Amino acid sequence: MKTRDIVSDDLQTINNIYKDAGFGYDMPNLNAPLFVVKKAVEDDNGKVIGFSVCKITAEVYLFLDQKNEPEVKVEAMKELNDEISKASYEIGLDQITCWIPPEIEKQFSKRLLQMEWIKSRWPTWTRNLVEG
Repeated sequence: MKTRDIVSDDLQTINNIYKDAGFGYDMPNLNAPLFVVKKAVEDDNGKVIGFSVCKITAEVYLFLDQKNEPEVKVEAMKELNDEISKASYEIGLDQITCWIPPEIEKQFSKRLLQMEWIKSRWPTWTRNLVEG
């Protein structure tokens, strides 16, 4: 097997692989600038048998002074949400993500829903990268 960058000649095969996977949603536009790594794997006959892409994402953190009254914290959270969303969009991001500790998710999810966040459909897995 050989791994290499995706080229335009691969697009039909890649689209077929994606369609056959049956995910039930449209394939992302791999030409979008947020897709910064695009790799295909070929079998020994040079046929593309898989692909993987990396899209730039942004993780949002929120820290509030817990000494404030709840309504002050909620207002601060709304203000920060609006500004961080606007600034992220302006630099070309199309999505921001936050991971909520399980012990506060139930109480925090109500506020997130009010601010137009949605709960992801899939559990998240992370790989920490190291040199080499």
